[in-house]
This record gives sequence, structure tokens and C-alpha cells, in this order.
Amino acid sequence: MALFGGLSQENFGGLVIFPSELEDLNMTDDEVKKREQHFATLKSKYQVRSDYEDSSPSSPLYFILRKADLGIELLEFELHWLKEHKLHQTSQLILQKRVRSSGELLRLGRAREYQQMKVEFSNLKSKYEATHYILRWQTSPLYFILCKLDSGYPPTDSEMRWLTDNHFTETLAIAKNSHFVALKAKYQASQYQDSSLSSPLYPILTRLEAKERLSDEQVSWLKSNELFETLAFFQQQESVREALFAKLKDKYQATQHSASSVSSPLYQILRNLDASRPLNVSERAWLKEHDLIETHHYVSPRTQALCFSDIQVSRFALSR
Repeated sequence: MALFGGLSQENFGGLVIFPSELEDLNMTDDEVKKREQHFATLKSKYQVRSDYEDSSPSSPLYFILRKADLGIELLEFELHWLKEHKLHQTSQLILQKRVRSSGELLRLGRAREYQQMKVEFSNLKSKYEATHYILRWQTSPLYFILCKLDSGYPPTDSEMRWLTDNHFTETLAIAKNSHFVALKAKYQASQYQDSSLSSPLYPILTRLEAKERLSDEQVSWLKSNELFETLAFFQQQESVREALFAKLKDKYQATQHSASSVSSPLYQILRNLDASRPLNVSERAWLKEHDLIETHHYVSPRTQALCFSDIQVSRFALSR
């Protein structure tokens, strides 16, 4: 970056652009309308589903379409977002586009738009305390993550891991707080005032989001704090798991086993069988111990061979 007359300037392939010429994040109503119109144009161009309702310029989709329209290759998080929102046709059209160099963008008269996105990235980095990040915005997953945060979308687990792995401690704290607020709203726990990440509620909500079982202590905590609406989500998930358990017991001829709670070891054993995952020695032994001979017959020959190998290794180790 050079200085000219006391103002910073960007040199883009010989074209000098001053940040004052670029749009600021604090847009006027007219600027917002222009962006909404631009977003609508891009949605039409890239065949976004007609039932996709978000028309806000802060939408992650607008960022993705702007980037794609410049001919900049999308990153894994961005492609995953399109897939997650079932924008398959849009994704295919984008993947068919040829990636452009900065020189091509200059010749096509797209330099100002390119620089606008760069300035917005810089502003987002300042806002979310990520200014130490110096890689190019075109190839940085951080831009999309910050864009999501700024538009109210909670980051995914993989995006959280990326922030952790790349040492964005302050940004990660902001992201987790945003995630916590979003989870509280989703699972009807907003009346609980404590929004600190050390609150017992945060791991409870993350487990609900991952559709993982809560411990007895966590269930008791929800009851003692009168978060009955939140508890209802867990009970609904538990009902789904119990229905699956009953179905798997029938499928794998284990109905003689009386347990109906998914806390039973049988539930995970049957899920492993249904997913063609090999059972370990203790799981096979559990089936035999509980006389589930018919269920044991579903164990694949490959699994039996692996387990026999494990037994042989164990015996060898004990004999030494």
C-alpha cells in the first residue's frame, strides 16, 4: 500500500484506487437498495432457487455470488454452505466458471469491485479482532466465516476448528458467543440470563445441536433451572432414538432383550451393525453373554476375523 497526498491508495495492476472511492460498511439506504438489486441480479444469473427468501446484502450467499461472479474460486466452506442450503444448481454453475486472474479482472473493468471486497474484509477483520491475519482474502476461509458471523449465522464445528487451529482466539470467543446466543434462541433457552461460555447451558445446547444424549446431571440441571422447553427438545430426540432402537431390535432379532432405553449397550451395538461397522471383542462378548445368538449371526465374517485377530494378539501379549 502506498501513500499519496496523505491518503492510502491501492495499486491494482497499474490502476490506482482510493479507499474513499469504495463503499463503506455503514451504507446508506440507497446503497442498501443497490446491493439488494445486485443480489437479486446475481441470484437470477446463478439460478438460485425461487424459494430462497434471504435477500439481505449481509447474506453469506451474496458474498459467495459476488466472489464467484468475479471468477474467484470458491473454498470448501463456501461450497459446503451451498450444499447445506440445497443450492445444487447454483453450485454447478459456479463450478463451471473459469477462474480469472487479477489482470483479467482489470481488463474487464472489475477492479473496483475486487478492491471493494478487499476493503470489506479488512473492516470485518477489525470488527472481529482478526487483524493479524495477512493472507490474501481470495484464498482465506476467514472471510466467509466473518461474513457468516456478521450476518448472524453461527459457525459450523469445522469452522470453529479452523479458527482454533489457526489461533484466532479472540475471533473464536466472539464466534462461540454468537453460537451460544443462536442456540439459546433455537432451543428456547433465551430466558436463561447467563451467556458466558462457562455456563453449563452451553455444552448442553451443543450436545442437543449434535443430537447427542445428555447426561443425567445435565437433564437434572435443565429441570432445576426450569428450562422445560429446552428439555422438551431432548425428550423429542430421545423418542426418535428409542423408536430407532425398537426398529433395530426387530431387524436384528434382539426383541427378547427387555431394555428399551438407548443407554443400553445394545443400542450402540445395533447401530454399529446397521452401519456395517465392525464390533469389538467386548461387544461380541456382550451379545453372547445376553444370549442374543440370532443377533450375533449378523456379525460379518470380516468382523469375526478381526475380532479373532484381536483375541490372538491379546493372548500373545499375556503370554509374554
